[in-house]
Amino acid sequence: MALEDKTKNYEPERYRYAAAAAQFLQKKDVNSTRKCLDNLVVDMGATDSDIQEGMVWNAYKGDPKRTVEGIARGVQIYAGKYQEALGKKTMNEMFKRYSPEFDKYLKPEQKEKAKNVFGKLGDKTYVSILKEVKKLMKVINDEEELYSEEEKEKAQKEFENKYADVFNTIQEYEEIRISRLMPSIRESTIKDNVNSRFAVEEKKEGD
Repeated sequence: MALEDKTKNYEPERYRYAAAAAQFLQKKDVNSTRKCLDNLVVDMGATDSDIQEGMVWNAYKGDPKRTVEGIARGVQIYAGKYQEALGKKTMNEMFKRYSPEFDKYLKPEQKEKAKNVFGKLGDKTYVSILKEVKKLMKVINDEEELYSEEEKEKAQKEFENKYADVFNTIQEYEEIRISRLMPSIRESTIKDNVNSRFAVEEKKEGD
């Protein structure tokens, strides 16, 4: 199935390189960040309005500072779209999404247990889970002493019993998926860096 068929409903995979780009940008590896954005645009064909919206890094040719600003803006736009698309998925959909990882890392009985854990939250979307976890973390990590110890314990138990396994699994499996994209991008950047470092000027005819 062609990539455009897989991603026509704006699945997270449509913007998957943006998640890797955000990681590279955090490390201040601008060249690798740009390669991620270029790959995203090439994959998508750069014809749809949601892709064109983030194409802001090629607008400042000859101005390195503005180009870097454009790259950062592109990452922000596409990474936001990635998270938005991911957030719309229900926990049942999330389980299906990570089925290849579950098959790889778990025994069949463990995968069945994971299915039950995700199934308990069933139709809840990922973004709603994140909101619930954020509320609980506000109580658990209370630094202003707004909540009693009893309230903190209750919030901690709710997080551990209801959300922790699902939340942590999603975080870790997303990390795996992003990390798979990064080595080849970084290798390409290193290759360009070394080629540039040892570039030899071509002799002009007649010299």
